[in-house]
Amino acid sequence: SINPVSRGLNVFEDERIDEIVENSGEGTWAVFGDNAYANLLKAYGADVFNGVKIVPDLESMHILDPGLNYVEIYNRYAHISLQTPPSDHEAELFTLNFPDSYTITIDPCDERLNNLGIDYILTTEKSPRFLECATLLTVLDSPIAEVEVYELTR
Repeated sequence: SINPVSRGLNVFEDERIDEIVENSGEGTWAVFGDNAYANLLKAYGADVFNGVKIVPDLESMHILDPGLNYVEIYNRYAHISLQTPPSDHEAELFTLNFPDSYTITIDPCDERLNNLGIDYILTTEKSPRFLECATLLTVLDSPIAEVEVYELTR
């Protein structure tokens, strides 16, 4: 027999996420940490920078990579994750995890996110960096992780 971790679609029926997305209007989201939340926001109708991309958004990638140093990583169908860089360490901007998955390591306060038009961040990462350029809107308890939602300040 199979013992499910959960039953039903309550993750898709979370009224708080629906309300947050609705209140964000035409805003664009970025999800740091657990990439599944990028696709969840998309299911609620949000415009999300990362998550699953069938066709690469080369215009956006060229904002992040104007020297075209990582084209071989991002010019593909992919599950795109975002993470903050380790403190006090330089990290590669793009890292290929699997043939259909890569991670962008970028500071949430990096001007390039502003240039991409990112308005909101949802994160499962714990980093004080988010508070340096964003306002905490809410904290959501999830069965998987605590989720923080920020609005970027410009």
